[in-house]
Amino acid sequence: MLASEEQGGLSMSPLDLHHLLVESGRCALPDPLVDTAAVAVPVLAGSNHAVLANVLSGNTTVGIGFEADPFVRTDVDMLLLEHQEQWHLVSVDQTRQTSERSVDASRSLASIEWSPSDDTQITSTVAPEDGFNRAITGISAQLLGLADHLLHETVGYVKDREQFGKPIGVNQALKHKLSDCLVALDFARPVVTRAAYSVSVGDPEAHVHASMAKCFAAQAAELTAKHALQCHGAIAYTTEHDLHMWLKRIWALSRQWGDANTHRRRVGATVLGG
Repeated sequence: MLASEEQGGLSMSPLDLHHLLVESGRCALPDPLVDTAAVAVPVLAGSNHAVLANVLSGNTTVGIGFEADPFVRTDVDMLLLEHQEQWHLVSVDQTRQTSERSVDASRSLASIEWSPSDDTQITSTVAPEDGFNRAITGISAQLLGLADHLLHETVGYVKDREQFGKPIGVNQALKHKLSDCLVALDFARPVVTRAAYSVSVGDPEAHVHASMAKCFAAQAAELTAKHALQCHGAIAYTTEHDLHMWLKRIWALSRQWGDANTHRRRVGATVLGG
């Protein structure tokens, strides 16, 4: 979607991709879609790198690594890594990996050691800071989809689950929890959409909008995960129930590339001129 037609893409924008990323969250897609499609493709397209053709054909997946975050996905073919405000492209086989545990078992994470060089460095029109904004905007979209699915499933569950001869959803304690989730999501959606638009048009304030999106989306998704777990009761604590896949993905993505507090500080530093 984000590569030009001349390069074999569709010449679309991050705002177009935004809607697809929301849906990928809704179905808890475990693939590195944000890394590859939202970040690696525009970076490689901006450098007209030869690897781009293999990425667009689906034969190569790319993970992203930023200096501010020590962990990268290793269930990919190549890694696009930030080093001293420059991009470097390396094969996963060229790195020394130390596996790291993740609450989300679908994500193969590791800290890595690698050797940057002139051969690995690539020059792109998409700078690492822009790539970071694209990354956090992308996972913010996925968080919206994840949370929306959880809310929908939980509302359905409390309508069907009966206790003492009536649905548990008639209790105010549950109604209020789920209403809070809906309000949080309704506030987060326009903030994330604004970030996607800002990235699309190259807004100078895109870094502020992207961090606001991550903050709002992470808070809404974590609140929804918390209440979904509580409303489902004991069954939600079992791996036999599918709920855990959405819960764990939210817990992982809400902290990837900075949690809500990290992005509040990023916004604050800009607003205060720090």
